[in-house]
Amino acid sequence: MPTLTPAMTQQALTPGMPQAPQAADPLAQLRDIHLPQEAISNLPLAPGWWLLALLLITAISTAIVLWRRQRQRNRYRQEALTHLGRIETQQNSDQSLLQAINTLLKRTAIAAYPCHFSGNLHGESWLDFLQHSSGISIPEDLRQFWIDSSYARPKADNHQALQQQICQFARSWIRQHRHKLDDSVSNGGQTTC
Repeated sequence: MPTLTPAMTQQALTPGMPQAPQAADPLAQLRDIHLPQEAISNLPLAPGWWLLALLLITAISTAIVLWRRQRQRNRYRQEALTHLGRIETQQNSDQSLLQAINTLLKRTAIAAYPCHFSGNLHGESWLDFLQHSSGISIPEDLRQFWIDSSYARPKADNHQALQQQICQFARSWIRQHRHKLDDSVSNGGQTTC
């Protein structure tokens, strides 16, 4: 192995003499980042994105249409509840209050079941229809008071409380009655449509 002498090192440091090549600096060889001349466009989209947009628009449109139909179909309920509130504040006599509530419930039933209910039920059959169409049970004392008050002045001592129960039942029935009836609940098997 050759050894370096002081003369060799002197020779390397003198100018004009050929020198050994230096190792290249790797950082000097790097170039700047080249940016694109134009902005990259997001269009045209891939077909999957168009399909997703179409499905989203269809879903939103369907939801809006169904929501509007539901509101339209239940509009009679809101009107009946508003009318019931007016009846409760305006009626003074016991019999006129019950007649107004019966009339309102029959009108609501005709609006809800135009093919199954013609409005000719009364007494026990009317209360059975109300009970079966909503699933809300009517207590026996309230049933008896309702039937008796339809034809004569009420004889119950607690008729104010029973009237409030009738108003509460009417409100619950308007809110909760089903749109579809069983065959056993329909107007005696007769359809008018």
